[in-house]
Amino acid sequence: MAGRGFGKTRAGAEWVRQLVEGGMARSVALVGDTEEDVRQVMIEGPSGILAVSPTGSRPHWHRSLCRLDWPSGAVARCFSASDPEQLRGPEFDHGWADEIGKWPYEAAWDNLMLALRAGEMPRCLATTTPRPRAWLRRLAAAPDTVVVRGATAENEANLAPGVLAAMEARFGSTGLARQELYGEMVDAAPGALWQRVSLERCRAARRAEAAKLQNEALALALELERERLAAQAGLVAAEAGGASWLQRNWRPITMLSFLGLVVADAFGLLAFRLADQAWLLLQIGLGGYVVGRSVEKISPQITAISNAAPPRQRHGPQAKSRSKSRPASGHAKSG
Repeated sequence: MAGRGFGKTRAGAEWVRQLVEGGMARSVALVGDTEEDVRQVMIEGPSGILAVSPTGSRPHWHRSLCRLDWPSGAVARCFSASDPEQLRGPEFDHGWADEIGKWPYEAAWDNLMLALRAGEMPRCLATTTPRPRAWLRRLAAAPDTVVVRGATAENEANLAPGVLAAMEARFGSTGLARQELYGEMVDAAPGALWQRVSLERCRAARRAEAAKLQNEALALALELERERLAAQAGLVAAEAGGASWLQRNWRPITMLSFLGLVVADAFGLLAFRLADQAWLLLQIGLGGYVVGRSVEKISPQITAISNAAPPRQRHGPQAKSRSKSRPASGHAKSG
């Protein structure tokens, strides 16, 4: 992790070149924020791999394939951190990850680590100007990570005259200067009311609370649906096993009456005309009648299920008297 202009790209390109020329790297992953960043900075840039490679060992650059082929047979392929799924499948013995501080997805780094599974000792070099990201802090603190820090001023001799002085005058001792010029991981501006760690804790608590509320809402919806189905089953059982003849047969009476109206309308026997949708309503009604008759055949089982369920009396004396008369009428019907 180092400041702007420290020479991070040159360090990464020289690292890859030395590994390939020394025979230690045969398959290299080059990962940048975008594929265009890989091409223009890591490979074709003034400090990129092509620029630092001697003429005799310079790799052949297949720009359309985004691939480098060395005379020794080593290969380097380009990937974009904006599409982490690209790194699923291939395997490498070394990787160079540039500007990981601005990568949009932590999954890109995870997939790169999973792809480093070839060779005797897979390794990865990450070059970046730090940014306050949780996963980047975890990576820097990992026991198998070696962190090298550097400031812009250490490479002043290779910068344009006056650039460093102008940047220091502009940014001074601000948090941006500490991050961009000195390569420090800045979590919050001095004197800030809200610290990043506190905000992350609040977000985690909110997410947990939201998940809990979602589970409670789902449980309530399931309970209401169960009650609705139980009420429907009770209604069907009450109709099929009711003591009143009209209660048990109101559906066929209604359908026969409506059928008579439709037939009379077809022969012009009515003083008024039915709507054109009358036949459609008749079809729907006949379907409901058939379903109702089928339900009547299994009404004893429905009645038994309803009686076995815990009583939920909420509708006054009439509902109580109806539920009490249900078992007797149901057994009389089945007998």
